[in-house]
Amino acid sequence: MTDACRVVETGGVYQSGAKKGQVRTAKRWACAHCDALFAATGVEVDHLVPAGSLRSDEDLVPFVNRLFCAKDGLQVLCKSCHKTKTQLEKNK
Repeated sequence: MTDACRVVETGGVYQSGAKKGQVRTAKRWACAHCDALFAATGVEVDHLVPAGSLRSDEDLVPFVNRLFCAKDGLQVLCKSCHKTKTQLEKNK
């Protein structure tokens, strides 16, 4: 697994309730930019090479080619880092 897509298992032991004593695990995804750990709901998949936009009919084929890339062309970013990266790309 590449650094752009790193999963870390975290967890502990339930301290009370019906599952007391059982081991719990949770998968956390590491943001490729800030390296913080997040649950799956806190991350988004980002294209290393932006897919671009669809401003005209001529944009369709290059957009689709970049959109459906190999997995080594993708990375996991937290929502905050993804939003910042997307805004920077739009302002270029």
